[in-house]
Amino acid sequence: MKGITFADDRLSFALQGADMVSSLIRQEALFRFRKKSYDFKQLYDGIEKQPESWESILKSGVAWCDSAQLTKLGANYKAAKKDHTNVTLSDLKNGPVTAP
Repeated sequence: MKGITFADDRLSFALQGADMVSSLIRQEALFRFRKKSYDFKQLYDGIEKQPESWESILKSGVAWCDSAQLTKLGANYKAAKKDHTNVTLSDLKNGPVTAP
């Protein structure tokens, strides 16, 4: 997270959408990690589904990580930042970045 801001979601439809998506992701996490079912699984699946080639929207993705995976990702990110100032987490999908 790069930053945190606050606004009245009654006046910002984007915040209402973000609230809905974050709630679905939280419920999906409870389903995956604690086997707690929820009523909106079909809606989550629709949001997570990759778009068809004819749909004119950007592709999206969700990654599920446990503690060990997050720790490894963080260590790779920290190591890469030592040699490269402009490293993003998506750069690490194939392992740590090595110096040229």
